[in-house]
Amino acid sequence: MRRSVLKPSLVNYCIGLWLILQGCSSEPAQRPLESQTTAKEENVVYRNEAYTLYPDSLVEGERSARAVIRGVWLSLKNANGELVRPYPRGTYPQLTSRLPMMNILHTVAINDFEVNNVDNDHFRVSPDFHYDMFFTRDIAFSSYLGANFLFPEMIKRHLRRCRELRRKVGFITARDHEIPIAEVREKEVVEDMTNLEFFAKYRTHAYARRTDDVCWVPGYWEAMKLVREPGELEWFTREFEYFDEHFYEPFRDPSDGLYRGQSSFIDVAGTGYPDSFNIQHSVMIKALSTNCLYHKAFSIMEKAYILQGDLEKAKHMQHRAAAIKQSIRKHFRHPEGYYAYFIHEEGKLEARREQLGMAFMVLFGILEPEEYHMAVGNYPQNSFGSPLFWPFYPGEKVYHNNSIWPFANALFDWAKLRAQPGKDVFLPAFGSLARHALQGNFNEVMDYESGGRQELHARQYTWSAAAYMGLIYRMILGLEVEMGEEGTLSMNPVFPAALGDHLSLKGLVVRGTTFDIELTGNGSHVASVMLNEQPADRPSFPLDGGAHQVKLVLNHQTGTDK
Repeated sequence: MRRSVLKPSLVNYCIGLWLILQGCSSEPAQRPLESQTTAKEENVVYRNEAYTLYPDSLVEGERSARAVIRGVWLSLKNANGELVRPYPRGTYPQLTSRLPMMNILHTVAINDFEVNNVDNDHFRVSPDFHYDMFFTRDIAFSSYLGANFLFPEMIKRHLRRCRELRRKVGFITARDHEIPIAEVREKEVVEDMTNLEFFAKYRTHAYARRTDDVCWVPGYWEAMKLVREPGELEWFTREFEYFDEHFYEPFRDPSDGLYRGQSSFIDVAGTGYPDSFNIQHSVMIKALSTNCLYHKAFSIMEKAYILQGDLEKAKHMQHRAAAIKQSIRKHFRHPEGYYAYFIHEEGKLEARREQLGMAFMVLFGILEPEEYHMAVGNYPQNSFGSPLFWPFYPGEKVYHNNSIWPFANALFDWAKLRAQPGKDVFLPAFGSLARHALQGNFNEVMDYESGGRQELHARQYTWSAAAYMGLIYRMILGLEVEMGEEGTLSMNPVFPAALGDHLSLKGLVVRGTTFDIELTGNGSHVASVMLNEQPADRPSFPLDGGAHQVKLVLNHQTGTDK
């Protein structure tokens, strides 16, 4: 079996040797945990009924986790008393803040990705999955969340491998996984095997379980913003055109322009749908999240064609994006004012809301700012986060039902932060992800009622680690890359006072340009910008291949966090 991690570098060998020679113990050189639990109120970062987050620890009932400081080295002690010492083997941006817990979790998230690197060829989603299985959506969503800032080349390599595999498998399918669409039926080749046997043979699922395949487009685009190779745009547009014609078009309903297919990532015929649903019911719905992904893909392809100078195709994609946006706004709107989870095959709206689709309504620009409350307002939330959809279906099983998925919860929190920048959104989002310190890694899914990790669910899960990257790169720093001929890096930060008044990220590389970023102050308003010690008009910086120092001073305006 191939190993799934990179060979340790000489630097890390020396680090390990130094720790051994120092006789490094698992006990921190800092104040005892007992004193943390009686710390003054001003040392509390965030507290709710379930747990308290301190700058260097999280305490939840009888369990606790803490950042362990010994000299210049930072590790994590989880709730089982195990010391997690993540020493990334690659070169990554270095995060420094007033919160040791924030800093160490950034390193843990990077480490969770590194252990899933298979021979620099592709990512596993978790060590609990076979090393040679290929998943598209997990890495695509990871890229969109923020993993693109750390692993752009590997993300692109992974998604390219997924494209090759999907072309090869096509509409070969396992028994009982036929898709009841005439144009698809003509292409299907049914093999007499179970889904698990199919997965083992082809290293991916049949298309009936991948009808949100278009998610690869925003995932690849975000990675390509960081590293773009000659001729890559041409490959990108040709690949989309192929899949648009052969895989996506059969699922489009010409009567309303919406696409049939599962709700993105929610397994067909699983706990995320009514008990009466089989696989065929699940792929014949029109799901909010999946249709939002099509809108995003069309918007991206418009930009890609503009960069190629093909204005006719760009205009066509602009038209498609506008048309599906209008159709989403018209057909998913529930009479009570919210947007429905999905539309049943017979046209009825499902009387539920779904977190991922609502987040996309905001993040993809389908709603206007004054309408954000229609997606993110009034949605339930407990001490651990928000439910994947609401209300849950009857039954006690926890997977998509009765659950919190960290990556989806992070996207929803990011959307909420767009609507209301400030501590009331950010701190619960930070706390929900910081709870993974109790386990010592970022795990797949949590029980909504207890916040617990189910033992059968995977550890060191890529898109859960990416959720934490999203907290740093998307929610705090507000990083966005525009991919013009030269391109720019812009910032729209949010930095609550509970996090201290200073954060730096050194060594961020975007298209060959290196940035050392420093935030001081608090709030969501950029009071001043310095670029290489010179005043700048706005927090938007050229990708010119140089090395730049960026300093932002934040303060508050009316209606923002204090």
